[in-house]
Amino acid sequence: MISGAAKKMEMVVVTGDLQFPGGVPGCIDSLACNFDPNATLVLDGACTYPEEHYDCNGNCLADTDGDGVCDPLEVAGCTDSEAENFSAEATDDDGTCLYPGCTNSMADNFDPQANEDD
Repeated sequence: MISGAAKKMEMVVVTGDLQFPGGVPGCIDSLACNFDPNATLVLDGACTYPEEHYDCNGNCLADTDGDGVCDPLEVAGCTDSEAENFSAEATDDDGTCLYPGCTNSMADNFDPQANEDD
């Protein structure tokens, strides 16, 4: 028996096999992907956030050319696998592809595709 003191009553919320005294566990950050407006108890690591440049559904925040690569992650270079300087890492063709061949239109072996005289 406790004399001279009031007995403190605490609410216990049961979720599955876990008991959380004093509230509803969850993420209370409205900027998080898993924000729970009913949550009152903050647990470490409860909130999840999107990767940089993406929203919570994995969509690019900015993709002006619609290629599925977020603008800040684009890599400029030659995207034509037939070009001499093809870059497998390039996601945005920057017009620098090199096609060796004869560029002299008067020559018998003139190559209209060539932009680099060999």
